[in-house]
Amino acid sequence: YKGTLDQLAFDMSQYSLDMAKIQQIENEEEFLLSMGLQFIDWVLLNEQKIIAVDRLDLASQQLEQIQKKRAANLVDDVDVLRANDAVYYAEQGVVLINAQWKGKQVELATQLKAPDLLDMTPDFDLYARQTINGSDEIPGQLAKKSRLLRILKTQSAQLDRQESAGREMTRAQLHLVTQVGVVSGAEELGDAFGFENQDMGVFMQYRHPLGNTKAKHELEKTQIQKRQLDFAIEE
Repeated sequence: YKGTLDQLAFDMSQYSLDMAKIQQIENEEEFLLSMGLQFIDWVLLNEQKIIAVDRLDLASQQLEQIQKKRAANLVDDVDVLRANDAVYYAEQGVVLINAQWKGKQVELATQLKAPDLLDMTPDFDLYARQTINGSDEIPGQLAKKSRLLRILKTQSAQLDRQESAGREMTRAQLHLVTQVGVVSGAEELGDAFGFENQDMGVFMQYRHPLGNTKAKHELEKTQIQKRQLDFAIEE
């Protein structure tokens, strides 16, 4: 009725297209989020790099002081060894952090296809406080802006359309059938267009399904999927 079944394939494909567009935007945002988090990791490594260099400078100064005290017999040899170990471990820490810093830089430059990053140093204030919306505002914003909810609601609309088609399949069918033919044929091919005894007819065909269990089961399946989707949206 009113082309409900004729338009079903087109309508379902439109819903699928809408969901694909939303998912594409979601994938792009997830990629940007992933790159942003990796950038923060790079910033953190940069801070650790600065701290490691400062620690090495401090250990070197302490070693120099310990060596002067040892020359004046104010400390034991073991104190000098400990100061040397502190410098050694500080140097190893600088080497390790530098390697991790460079690795993250190369990773970002490769994934973003931005070779200019190889000549840059991250600049971001890790200690700045950011204000966020209150917890009472977040649910309302999610209901309006969440792409996941938009996808689920589009799927719900798609199932509604499928349910309406399923109900149509369980209804009685009324067809108008036309038929055109000939009663007798010509013996020669050249006379094939000279038929005079044509047969034409218009018929009304009515079918009422007695059981139609397949259509009913498909309709019940769609309704169950719809309820499951409603629960997913609420969750």
